[in-house]
Amino acid sequence: SFTYQVANRQALAILKQTAEHLRSYKADHAGLALQEYSWLTPQNGRYSQVQIQDREQFVGKFFEIPP
Repeated sequence: SFTYQVANRQALAILKQTAEHLRSYKADHAGLALQEYSWLTPQNGRYSQVQIQDREQFVGKFFEIPP
């Protein structure tokens, strides 16, 4: 058996291609992730205090979407 693994920006590219086929809360999650995730995630992985706060707000909004 085989598995296919993607991460980071590659995962966002695949999500962008498949988001239009999602339904219910998954479509809402995908839309929010595509809008804000890249902006909130620095490529070097180092977060400033402001970025940490913004990311925590994003995570809160993400999980507030009801299933």
